[in-house]
Amino acid sequence: WPLLAGERRHLAVARGDFDRAQAQLDAMRSSATESGLLPEQTFVKRDGATQTLDAGVACPLVWAHAEENILERSIEEKRIFDEPRVRR
Repeated sequence: WPLLAGERRHLAVARGDFDRAQAQLDAMRSSATESGLLPEQTFVKRDGATQTLDAGVACPLVWAHAEENILERSIEEKRIFDEPRVRR
C-alpha cells in the first residue's frame, strides 16, 4: 500500500536515514498511473508485475499524494514535517 508505506518512510527520516527515505519516496512515485495519480494500494500479479489503476485499483481521495508531499518536505527539512514540535 503506497499510502500506508509512508509511515515507514517517515521512520527512515526520524532515524536520519535520508537516502533510504528518498529511495522509498522514489519507489512510491514509481507506482503512479499514466495520469500521475498515486494509488492507495497496489498488488503484485503472479508474473511479478505490479498492478495499479488499470487493474481496477482506485486513487479515490489522493491520500497517497498528501503522504508523498509530506515525505518530500520531511526529506528536504531533515525532520518529520508534520510532527508536532512540542510533545507531551
